Amino acid sequence: MEVDFPRGGAKPKPHKIVEADSDPKKRKQKDAGKSVPEKRKRQKDDNTENEPKVFDRYVKYDMLIEDVRGIGAVAKIEDDFLTLQTINGIRIKVPAKNISRIYQKTFSQTAATLDDLFKLGQMLAYRVESAKSDKSND
Repeated sequence: MEVDFPRGGAKPKPHKIVEADSDPKKRKQKDAGKSVPEKRKRQKDDNTENEPKVFDRYVKYDMLIEDVRGIGAVAKIEDDFLTLQTINGIRIKVPAKNISRIYQKTFSQTAATLDDLFKLGQMLAYRVESAKSDKSND
């Protein structure tokens, strides 16, 4: 027999009778003039003042020196090289022999071409091995 959980026969509770007031009660309204919350001020860290401002400058062709890494989109696919378009419209020419070892292995084992392995707009990471001052527009 369960004492704590009755299964039926509950007696209905009588409702409270509320006297009708002539004046309805209103809650206090918050400031209606401040609809936009105030912005919090950001506290400056000591480290942010000492950090170099690397990203305040535009990337230029002269900044692409040896061992610089970046990312670019495939803009042109030729038989023996790829052209990558990087930030600020800088174009990088990647010869097929300088593509990664995995792709070179695929080239040697199958009859795949650069058109088969890469698509226009595909993002590729690159590392500059040698910088040439050839600024011709492809």
